Amino acid sequence: MLLGAHVSTSGGIDKAIDRIESIGGDAVQVFSQSPRAWRPTDHKPEAVERFKERRAEAGVGSVVCHATYLINLGATDDVIYHKSVNALKETMETAHAIGSEGVVFHLGSHLGRGFDQAMHQVIPALQVVLGERDRHSLDPWLLIENAAGHEGTRTSARARSASAWPPSSDARGCRSSPR
Repeated sequence: MLLGAHVSTSGGIDKAIDRIESIGGDAVQVFSQSPRAWRPTDHKPEAVERFKERRAEAGVGSVVCHATYLINLGATDDVIYHKSVNALKETMETAHAIGSEGVVFHLGSHLGRGFDQAMHQVIPALQVVLGERDRHSLDPWLLIENAAGHEGTRTSARARSASAWPPSSDARGCRSSPR
């Protein structure tokens, strides 16, 4: 069993490994950028390399990145929708660079128009992100985190989450193809 925590990357993404090691963890979750901003962090290549080196030295068995909270794949505003898709793609790239196994993210809100209406754009957005991941041979999985039951969110009800992926969908648990 792995035991870990969501730790700060303040001072450089590599500092997360020092922090998780200091509390005895062997798994870690990090934000790859500010959780409340669109601008991705430009991680220095030496910090990325040190992250991977320190992970091996510290025996950290699992790393997961958490995407920005601003992502809303159900946004009715085209600018927000495209920023959301791009933010998820950028987080996948960072996660791959540091050797993360997955990217945790929230789908967002249907903004009152209903779950089924929003899914017509959520599924294509996920297909774009997964297609980019596969095209660039990126490793991380997409991991959808619930939204603690907030009104209007797509993952507030387990039944709704399960119904999001039709049998014909290529998402298969958010992994587009077996590796």
